[in-house]
Amino acid sequence: MRDIEAIKKHWKNPFVEFADDNTFVDKEWSKKLLSALIPLNIKWFTETDISVADDEELLELLRPSGCHQLLIGFESVLRDNLEGMDKNDWKLRQYDHHLSAIEKIQSKGVSVDGCFVLGLDSDGLDIFEKTRDFIERSQLLEAQITVLTPFPGTRLYHRLKREKRLLKDIFWDRCTLFDVNFVPKNMTVEQLEDGLAWLGSKIYS
Repeated sequence: MRDIEAIKKHWKNPFVEFADDNTFVDKEWSKKLLSALIPLNIKWFTETDISVADDEELLELLRPSGCHQLLIGFESVLRDNLEGMDKNDWKLRQYDHHLSAIEKIQSKGVSVDGCFVLGLDSDGLDIFEKTRDFIERSQLLEAQITVLTPFPGTRLYHRLKREKRLLKDIFWDRCTLFDVNFVPKNMTVEQLEDGLAWLGSKIYS
């Protein structure tokens, strides 16, 4: 609250990002935060997961608190890609609830920015059309598409290096989330680049 008051001294009507990968992981704390934000009259957005759709009290507090958008990582429209993505397969277990969660959150006046990663190991050439179709069917108000990026030093980097799929050993200049720096499993580098460009032209037209 102190930080927001400080911001308002310099910016009369601020649009604030709470830069946390999962702001609402602690639901009870989150409700206290949202209640405290209501009288401050700000607009804000943050990152979270789809479990917010399961908590009616939290959902009802979002828009009155000034929340205008939630960025949620769905990661992939293919179930197989979610297996093993996190330690307890939490994202995999949420797969069947993606559409209902988006509808529920957006019905409260809060847009969802759905994030998708392309070039995962189960992606074939049809992933670009399937991702476009999901975005259209879900009526996401915004979508973010990026390319799988094995940042040097990560487990993904070391796995792809063992599999001899890295284009170069060190490539910080290509860690933009939009440059391909590895060989995909079921398509060529060029096909992944072209598919990303095609999908972008469809969903951002």
